[in-house]
Amino acid sequence: MTIPKNISLAGLKIEVLIMPTLFADKQLGGYSDYPNLRILLAGDIHPTLQEESLWHETIHFALFFMGEHELRENEKFVDLLAHFLHQGLSYQEGK
Repeated sequence: MTIPKNISLAGLKIEVLIMPTLFADKQLGGYSDYPNLRILLAGDIHPTLQEESLWHETIHFALFFMGEHELRENEKFVDLLAHFLHQGLSYQEGK
């Protein structure tokens, strides 16, 4: 999977930026910047973790747009859902 420069969600364009030292600086794989419609991803983590972080932050944004703030703050739920989506969409039989 290639990390896109933008994603579209709820009719809005969300910019995806790679931050070279986000993990080293903040111990984060990713961050949702809701006011500026941006997802920030750590550039200093393994590409597979970067992909999962993109799914993780995308789920945060979806829940934010849905007004599901309690679920959005449930990191265990968001992380597990992101992991399952990433695994399911990355798997290709016969690859």
